[in-house]
Amino acid sequence: HTLSQRRQASYVRINCAAIPETLLESELFGHERGAFTGALRQKPGRVEEADGGTIFLDEIADMSRPLQAKLLRFLEDGTFTRVGGTQELRVNVRLIAATNRDIVKAIAEDQFREDLFHRLNVVQFRLPPLRERGEDVLVLADHFIRVFSGSMNKKIAGFTRAARQKLLSHHWPGNVRELRNVVERALILETQREIQPGSVPDFQLETRLHKDATPRATGNESLDEIVATFERELITHTLEQHHFSLTRSAEFLKLSRHALRYRMQRLNITTATDPDDDTTAAVRESRES
Repeated sequence: HTLSQRRQASYVRINCAAIPETLLESELFGHERGAFTGALRQKPGRVEEADGGTIFLDEIADMSRPLQAKLLRFLEDGTFTRVGGTQELRVNVRLIAATNRDIVKAIAEDQFREDLFHRLNVVQFRLPPLRERGEDVLVLADHFIRVFSGSMNKKIAGFTRAARQKLLSHHWPGNVRELRNVVERALILETQREIQPGSVPDFQLETRLHKDATPRATGNESLDEIVATFERELITHTLEQHHFSLTRSAEFLKLSRHALRYRMQRLNITTATDPDDDTTAAVRESRES
């Protein structure tokens, strides 16, 4: 079974926030020769390149309202005209759109068309933040090691156990982009076969940026979800402060070890050592540091 018949066809990505508004329509739908200064020849748009395949519009909430109207028309029947042209063209594409903005707020502030939102909102995915994805952090980190090892011509086998602990304990406010940068930095600094904990940042700046943040309701999460997020960040920060010792972390939080382990399991907080054996964890960390 396959998820899509378009899997072998073209995939085209456009970042709507990275292209100036005056050029985005031309980039998307193309232009005719002489349509504007510098248009020396006819240029097909990205939707034509994606014909039969998929086009991904990233940061779509940054698109201007006039262009939103043209996109809505395109979505209705697949027709469009190039900038400066009169011929109506038609393509068959699947469109995927994404934004990191609060789309409901953007609609309320008249920055995004509600009719376009409903037209796009056929299947909706909300990606969970990296801090809620458990050991996916390690899977992605290993992927970035493979990516950067080739370009840097370095042979790195992976992370030491202590370094993996640091990755698992961080709350990743910058999500995958932050993780990518952390791995790239680690590979630049590392001189051994495995990435040592000293090559992974202590995240002190990131902690300072968020230490005074008060949990706020956004309208997209329930009270239980907001409280769970705050509790998860508090526990992971406390574990990091106490070098992943459950005994010292539990004492700091005025909890029993059993109660702390239970909360960690409920909140999907994992570490790379056995949570029942602080001595083992400390020995492993000292051997690898």
